[in-house]
Amino acid sequence: MDPHGAMLAGPEDPSSEGVVIASAWNSLEVAKLLVSVLTPLLLVGIGYLINQAGRRVQESQMANQRLLEDAQWGNRKLIERRLDLYGDMAPRLNDLLCFFTFVGDFKEIAPDDAVAIKRQLDKAFYVNRFLFSDSFSALYGRFMSACFRTFTGSGRNALLRSRPGEQARERGLSSIPEDWQGMFVDEDDAADMVTIRSAYEELMTGFANEIGVHPLVRS
Repeated sequence: MDPHGAMLAGPEDPSSEGVVIASAWNSLEVAKLLVSVLTPLLLVGIGYLINQAGRRVQESQMANQRLLEDAQWGNRKLIERRLDLYGDMAPRLNDLLCFFTFVGDFKEIAPDDAVAIKRQLDKAFYVNRFLFSDSFSALYGRFMSACFRTFTGSGRNALLRSRPGEQARERGLSSIPEDWQGMFVDEDDAADMVTIRSAYEELMTGFANEIGVHPLVRS
């Protein structure tokens, strides 16, 4: 205490300063140790997450590829089946065109043969109806409606939309055979050949489209 009664400050304790420095040093070392330990773990964790994300992307790509391959396989099988149907139906459709427009070997196709051909075509078409597009189905129906009048009564065959007199004349017959009676529509219900040709060409163009062939448009 000084003469005036004030307390005099004594010298600082050097041991307390050393404790502070040691404490700060230890904290720094601990931090460095933690960083050295956690950094590899953090890198491993980040690497794991990246690897998992990459694996999910790869699995998704593989799944999409399988779906694409399955779709391509299914489409290929569908086209193959349609090609088989084309090979079966196209000659018969052409026979009907010949019968109704008097071209080709129409003389070899009797009226009852034409009705039988329709029955065969209808079976092939309706058994496989759901393999064709709606647009093709409409074209098939249009051609058949141009050639035949259906729903003529229970147990009765479709009627030929052609003129029996013209059929007989084109075949070189002097009169209409008796067994043709009741097989044709009335004269005013007969279809003209232009309508039948047009329906046939649209149908066959549609058939080609169904199997992936796109005919050139005629000028």
